Amino acid sequence: MLEARGRRGGRVLNHEVKPEGVIEVGGAWVGPTQDRVHALLSDLGLETYAQHVAGNRLYKFDGTTMTFTEDGPTGSAPPDPVVLSETASTGSLLNEMAASVPVDAPWTAP
Repeated sequence: MLEARGRRGGRVLNHEVKPEGVIEVGGAWVGPTQDRVHALLSDLGLETYAQHVAGNRLYKFDGTTMTFTEDGPTGSAPPDPVVLSETASTGSLLNEMAASVPVDAPWTAP
């Protein structure tokens, strides 16, 4: 096994939150097109659970609280006024690039 860090787990990383317990701060979601991950979960006898996605998102930073939805210019990223234009333009560029990658054969994309 080859790891980029001095620990096993890749993007999976627990973070202790006292006194409540532990939260996951690494890879936490499996998308509907990630067939191999779903197959591995099945092989390991692991289950997934639905992510709550209904309603507004809440963003709190530096004493400011705001709500937002995914239909805004930043999608699921918070509309932080400090980086709003950069976040929106990066999201648009990523969406444009992603549209040229075939989901069933991503290795064929330039």
